[in-house]
Formats: sequence, structure tokens, C-alpha cells
Amino acid sequence: TTSFRDPERPKKNSTAWLLYLSDYRKTAPKDLKGKEVMSEAASKWKTLANSEKQPYESKAAEEKKKYEAAMKEYTDSGKKEAWKRDPAKPVRPLSGFMRYAQEARNSPDVKDLKMTEQTKVVGEKW
Repeated sequence: TTSFRDPERPKKNSTAWLLYLSDYRKTAPKDLKGKEVMSEAASKWKTLANSEKQPYESKAAEEKKKYEAAMKEYTDSGKKEAWKRDPAKPVRPLSGFMRYAQEARNSPDVKDLKMTEQTKVVGEKW
């Protein structure tokens, strides 16, 4: 499923692991496939000393502060709330069954039933 996202919303910050992984991909052997690169990078990340992880963690903390500041500015400006209630926001179209169910629920033989019973009857007719 595709999630619609406000294009003005700040992009989430990278973690220390993701920063390390992007550096590792640059130096990894080219013949490795995606899964192999990930598992090799993960095993090396686990064995890294804290002093070797420190540059990635400090950069991640710096990015997190920037993200939090940008997100606070975005939220305080009212853009987040405006996106939630924006009538022009893209809406996922109804499935075929849901369209059929909307029409079928207005038929006289189903109209007076409870919603759960309506759904069962409409489902059987579908």
C-alpha cells in the first residue's frame, strides 16, 4: 500500500547504523548481493568498538537534533494539522466490493438489518 505523505514534512533522521551502512556499502566488494552486504555489515557493526562507532553516533545525534527542530517548526506552523484535514489530500479509492456494498446496503431487503448482518448478507450476494 502506498502511504501519502506531506511533501513539506521534514525527512526523518538517519540512525548511526544507517550512516555506517551507507559508508560500508561504498567500501564493500562489488560482487556481494544486497542481503550479503547487510549481513556482513551487521556483523562488523556488532564487533566495532565504541570509539569506532562514536563518529556515526555523534552524526546521528546531530541529525536527530536538526530533525526535531525542523519537525517542531513544521508542527508549530500548523502545516501538520492542515495536511491532516486538507480536503485536497489524495484519498485511496474504494475497492470494487466496497462500492458494491455501499449500493447494496441501500436496498430495501438489507436496509433495516444491523450493520454486521448487512455485511454478511452483502458478502453472500457478492
